[in-house]
This record gives sequence, C-alpha cells and structure tokens, in this order.
Amino acid sequence: MKKVVVLNEVFMSESHLANLREVAEVAVYKDTATLELARERLEDAQIAVVDSFVLSLDEEFFSACSHLELVVISSTGYDKVDLQAATRHGVKVGNTPNFCTNSVAELNLVLIFALARKLFLLDESFRAEPQIPDCYPFDVEMLPYFGMEVEGKTLGSIGFGNIGQSLAKKANALGMKVLVCNRNPMKSDLADFVDMQSLLRESDFVTVNIPLNDETRGMIGLEKMKLMKKTAYLINTGRAGIVCLSDLVMALEAREIAGVGLDVIEPLPKSHPLLKYKNVVFSWHSGSLTTEASMVNLPRIITETVVGFIDGKPVNLLN
Repeated sequence: MKKVVVLNEVFMSESHLANLREVAEVAVYKDTATLELARERLEDAQIAVVDSFVLSLDEEFFSACSHLELVVISSTGYDKVDLQAATRHGVKVGNTPNFCTNSVAELNLVLIFALARKLFLLDESFRAEPQIPDCYPFDVEMLPYFGMEVEGKTLGSIGFGNIGQSLAKKANALGMKVLVCNRNPMKSDLADFVDMQSLLRESDFVTVNIPLNDETRGMIGLEKMKLMKKTAYLINTGRAGIVCLSDLVMALEAREIAGVGLDVIEPLPKSHPLLKYKNVVFSWHSGSLTTEASMVNLPRIITETVVGFIDGKPVNLLN
C-alpha cells in the first residue's frame, strides 16, 4: 500500500481522510516549512500533498525527494513549482484546478465595489469621527466621497479562463459591458474579444485573471497603465509579478489611473510608497478564503487527485 503524507494544512476532514485510507496509508502534518523537515516526513512516502506557498518546490526539493511518485499542490496556480525539475526527477505534479473560481470572481467584484464607492475612505472617515453618523453636509467637502455606479460601465478582463468567465457572468448580471483580451480568442455570449490596447482604453475596470509565467511577468507596466482612462481602476487577483509595482506607484503618483485593488502583492516594507495611497485597496491574497473554496472544494479535489493516481486513473496532472 502506498503512503500519502500531507505536509501542510489543506482542511482535510475525517471523511476525506477516510477516503484516502481506503487506498493508502496516510500521515497528516500542518506545519512543514523547511526542506529538512519535509525530507524527514517524506522518507517512506510515495505521494505528498504540499502548499507551494509555504514550501519551495524547486530543484533542491525534487532532488532530495526524487523517490516520490506524485506531489499534489493545494493551489490552482503552479508558478511556484519547478515543473522541469519535477519531470527530470520523475515526479508527477498535480494541482487543484477550479477550487476557488467562484470565490476569486466574487472577490473581483468586492474590490470593484470597494473602489467604485470609496468604501475604505468612508470607513476610515467614520472611525475618525464616529460621533457624526452621516456623511458630511452636501457641499464641496463631500466630493472625495463621490463614487460611481458599476451598472453601465465596462469591465475589461485580461484572461478568460474559469475565473474570467465566472466574473463575466456576474458582471453581465450587474449590467456591465465585458471586454476580454485573451491569448486564444473564442466566441462567447458573455463578452466581446478585443486587443489589449482597446481593452485598456475602453474599460472602467481592468481585471487581471491570468497565470504568472515568463510571458506574463511584468506585463502590466506604466505604458499600459497610461493607456487606461484616468477614471479607471486596476484589479489584480492573478499573481503579484504580473503588475510592475514600481510602475504602479508612478501611475498612481501621476494620476494615470483612479486606483487599484490588489489581492496579490509582493512583500512590502512598511515604508513602501504604495501604502500611503487611499485609493489602493489590499485584500491580502484572500481570494480562496471562503468555506466553500478552501474547506469544501480544496480537500475534495486533492482527495480525488490522489485516489485517481493510485487507482491508475490520474487527473489534474501538470507534467
């Protein structure tokens, strides 16, 4: 019987573990953050379940753990996995596709509404003056709090995978026009397909819904932001490296865009200039932090991937 070792928290319930134990010996840990600890815990295992945001799945890992047959990562994106190294060492890698599609699409809308209606500026102002229950008197002092309705506005999605399509459905329901720039244009009743320049020029909200790879790294820089309307907002729920942070600061400073919503961000020092802007909303990579995504879908897909591999009916493999 094969041995499966879960190295990090993936919200396995007793029912998920029972399904795994029907086909394998199972060991569960929730705190494996170093290669040394991983090597020790995987010594007699054939399958590992890993959080690639916690443990680096690089050449060193696959060299040290080349006895593994399968590594399953607890994410859809696999930019933190060296697939070439895995393949060289004969290790298959599986991901968890579509587990948080709806949650991330909904978070796009959360960021859109938060920016469009100046929600965090309003929240901050009330906390400063809670004795004033209503907004300022109807005069020029209120202008910073004026937002926009999203109905009738244009949403531009860079990418049209599962998340982009789910977001388009929701945007249509809100009465928004949807434009899409995608590597492989397709026919869809949900959106009009345009080139990147047209999407940037015409959209009121530009959302990034593509994976991070060599082609997309740094894709959204200052020149592209300059093409956007000065009243438009940029939303990134993809990966941090797709948007160039230094260029984003320049765009905000020059008021090339109205603001930005960032679910994904590189580590920042507390002195970073991006933190000073009140038209920037951070959601701390919380796209998958829903009960449905992380506690229902994620462990189910992991279990299906592991059981399928052991049964000779592999699913969700990346190499």
